[in-house]
Amino acid sequence: MKRILALSVALLLLFGLIACAGNRETPPEDEELFPGAAHTAVPASVTPMQATWNGEWYGLIWILSATGAYADEEGALYDARIVIDIDSYGKGSLAIFVAGEEDSTVSAKLQTVESYIQTTEGMFWDMPLHADMWWLVLSTAHEGRLVYITETYIDPENPEQDGFQYQFRFRPYGELWEGELRNNDLVPPGYHEYVAALGGAISDPGQVVSADTPEPSVQTETAAPTVQANSPEPPAADDPFGFSSDPSVYRTGECGWMYNLSGTMRMRIPPGWEIENALHETTIAVRSHMGGDMIRMMIRPYMSVLPEKTPENQVRQNYSTAEIIKDKWGNTEVWYRITEMTDWVTIFGCAAFDEENCIQFEIRRQKASGSIEEFLQSEAWNTLRTTFELVIP
Repeated sequence: MKRILALSVALLLLFGLIACAGNRETPPEDEELFPGAAHTAVPASVTPMQATWNGEWYGLIWILSATGAYADEEGALYDARIVIDIDSYGKGSLAIFVAGEEDSTVSAKLQTVESYIQTTEGMFWDMPLHADMWWLVLSTAHEGRLVYITETYIDPENPEQDGFQYQFRFRPYGELWEGELRNNDLVPPGYHEYVAALGGAISDPGQVVSADTPEPSVQTETAAPTVQANSPEPPAADDPFGFSSDPSVYRTGECGWMYNLSGTMRMRIPPGWEIENALHETTIAVRSHMGGDMIRMMIRPYMSVLPEKTPENQVRQNYSTAEIIKDKWGNTEVWYRITEMTDWVTIFGCAAFDEENCIQFEIRRQKASGSIEEFLQSEAWNTLRTTFELVIP
């Protein structure tokens, strides 16, 4: 009898353990990095971040500038899609597929921070994506849900010469790009085929066709707050800028400023512009309301081929006949040149930082937005020249 009773108790305990194990979710450690690319239904029990981000997004990659082996790609535009998968613990993965390729161009692990996504590690082809290199933030200046990713690919085999600056733009699969069409802005090259495949059933740019896609109303719980360019100064702290250890106001731009992660660079956000990249270790950037114009500042190594590592030589390299202008932007002396491209004008500048690195400025003015002369009279240009601040190590 005791043996039968003991066996019954043991079986009950075993069944209880199996049931608990089946209901307990544990964060994956080394699971498959990328799930299938197909867009799948979102369960009713998902977190707000899962509802906002999970699934397939459609968009484009635009090659803003290119050098060396990639020079012919400058200005190129390709279809792209991104597949995002976040678990209930806020960790997950993303994969980007360009121009219908079966193999991913970008693969990365990620984690969520408040309403944002940041990559923790990954690869763009053969170039590593380091922690915090990408931040995915919903644009506050556009209809529907739009994400920009602007960065630079540097070919590891020839880092001094070969590379390109790129910009990804994505909307959830099923969402239209009607705002871009109204404003003569970029849409993916295959956009008309995309609309035809959806059956042309959408009139609202924030509406989606697929029942598997999360309702747009979820966005109100997670989207970044509107940028307030004239908001109060950041909270006081012990460093030269009053840089706060609380990053939320800097990621969203609520304080009116953008900073890099260490607080060594900052600039006010021009009126009507929004943050493109903030709290990155080496980069800060803003873009115009429609995303065509951009101001970016980066800590970059001097070119190894320079006869002397100075900002002026960095700007003059490969442009020996260009006019080099010396100016003061905020508290910093800057050398820059203006170069005209097919669809935009580039202002490339440089300032001293330390013995091996400089501050590199890239300002892009899309010709469709107006002339470079108009930009040099704009509030955005004046904001850069009067509010940029740098702390030299």
